[in-house]
Amino acid sequence: MIKLDPDPPLQQRRGGAKEWGLVSFKSSRDPKIMAGVWEAAPRHVVHPQLDHSELMYVLSGSFTLTDNTNGRREKFTAGDALLVPRGTSYTWDQPAGDVRKFWFVFDAVSEPVSEPPSRTDTAGLSTPTFIRLGAVDTGSRQSRLDRASGARTVFESADARVVYREAAPAESGGSFVTNNPASLIVVLSGSARVIYRSGAAEQLRAGDVVIVPRNLQYKWCSDGERVLYVVFDQR
Repeated sequence: MIKLDPDPPLQQRRGGAKEWGLVSFKSSRDPKIMAGVWEAAPRHVVHPQLDHSELMYVLSGSFTLTDNTNGRREKFTAGDALLVPRGTSYTWDQPAGDVRKFWFVFDAVSEPVSEPPSRTDTAGLSTPTFIRLGAVDTGSRQSRLDRASGARTVFESADARVVYREAAPAESGGSFVTNNPASLIVVLSGSARVIYRSGAAEQLRAGDVVIVPRNLQYKWCSDGERVLYVVFDQR
């Protein structure tokens, strides 16, 4: 697994004092699928219509997003996760303090957006909008339950699937699994242990974000955690 660094060395950062970023991962199958870390000083930015989908996990600071279509406003702070689907028109308000976040971009198009992508998240809404990701109401029309795993798909496009899952503590992770397709995992709370075929193991804790490449064999041992994961490189 590739663990994203929330505080990369200065020589790796691209940008300046008011804004910098680092691309930590780029898919070999689709170079428009990327992940990294970003930080910026206070700003007010209007995004007319996003040409990609972006999952964000806020590391520090706070900001408010406003839906330019219906005026809905929501504030996000450290520890929050959110998804901005392709086609969303929104305004970023950050009046004070720096914001640092992990980001994961997928579902990108090379041409201007004319139609919102097919998805399962909008529950009848006519236009895409940003979505807070976290505990999901089991009766919500905005999610689809996989009864075998207890996981809920909260967003789906041709390129990727965003899933929320809660796991109870378990001493054994069962048999080894082979990851296919690739995935990105955000640990929202709790912790888990990952055991590899070699016998090596590592601990994942709240706030960790990892890329799990295709064909990696591992065993997931739950210590009790809430996770988001994005299944990508599906084609």
